[in-house]
Amino acid sequence: MVGGSVITVLSNDEAKAVGIAERLGKRGEEGVYYRRLEGGVRTVLVPRRGDLLKAAECLTLSTYYYLYVGEVDAEAAELALLAKASGLGGRAATDDEAAFRRYFGELGLELGELEDVDRRPDDLRYIYVERAFNVRGVGPVAIGFAYTDVRIHDKLIALPSGVEVDVKSIQILDEDQEEAARRRAAGRLQTAEGIHVCRLSYTFRGALIN
Repeated sequence: MVGGSVITVLSNDEAKAVGIAERLGKRGEEGVYYRRLEGGVRTVLVPRRGDLLKAAECLTLSTYYYLYVGEVDAEAAELALLAKASGLGGRAATDDEAAFRRYFGELGLELGELEDVDRRPDDLRYIYVERAFNVRGVGPVAIGFAYTDVRIHDKLIALPSGVEVDVKSIQILDEDQEEAARRRAAGRLQTAEGIHVCRLSYTFRGALIN
């Protein structure tokens, strides 16, 4: 069973954020990097600079974070507060440690070298659907993050529609899998009524409940 971890990289220095992500994985799509690990895959998320809502969303999907603070400014403060509020384990780095401690010391963020840390998500009994679409000859496909173990032929409930779906196939990094542990994955879905993906599109930014 293939599992993995999800790490978010936060920074008010875009070049530094990309550099950290490239050290942790290989770019697969915009803002997402991957690295194969023994028995799993690491997913690294890099939200666009200045998009705090996206940064918050990435943190909710993650098991760990890295925060790099360049210049100490309002954006750095917002990212530091997001990291603290996430409740995740993480580590911060900066070129000006004295300024970081002066402005953000009360947050209790751990400062130090950025190390590879891979933590498997807790079993939350749902799959976060990032996007859903129809593929000709294949059928409805959902891409997202699994926060529960999932297997082919599992029955899931799509929210908020309440439609039951059947997992017909699972892919991780374009490789077919019989099952997937908690991590990012793509799956082919079939509803009990055989309805079109337009109904499943309501699960965009939604969930499938196991």
